[in-house]
Amino acid sequence: NEAEVDIPVNAQDAANPFLPPTDLYLYGTDASGAPYVLPDEYQTYYNGTFNPFNNTYTFVITQYIQAVISKKDTDRGLYIMSGNESITANRVVLYGAQHNSLPTSKKIRLKIYYTPLKPNL
Repeated sequence: NEAEVDIPVNAQDAANPFLPPTDLYLYGTDASGAPYVLPDEYQTYYNGTFNPFNNTYTFVITQYIQAVISKKDTDRGLYIMSGNESITANRVVLYGAQHNSLPTSKKIRLKIYYTPLKPNL
């Protein structure tokens, strides 16, 4: 079982000399609006690395989604930050939820993979 977020990049804006940052980080937002590290960030599968073949950043956030579903955390939105913001002049334009005219493949997606459980009889 897994939950992941795919964030597509506007490929038309991903040209030299300012290529997309190698890494982005995804943070949760606490009650005061400050970002905090998601529990998934400490896992090797978290990722957040730019994939130039499909022009996306993908984050595996299974632990965060499970905490929201089980009401151990509250979904107040997520915060994206560049991993190399202090040492590079890279930039990226991300497609967001407001792009209603775009096909689904160009919108931010939350994908949840799960195994249905059989009821005890």
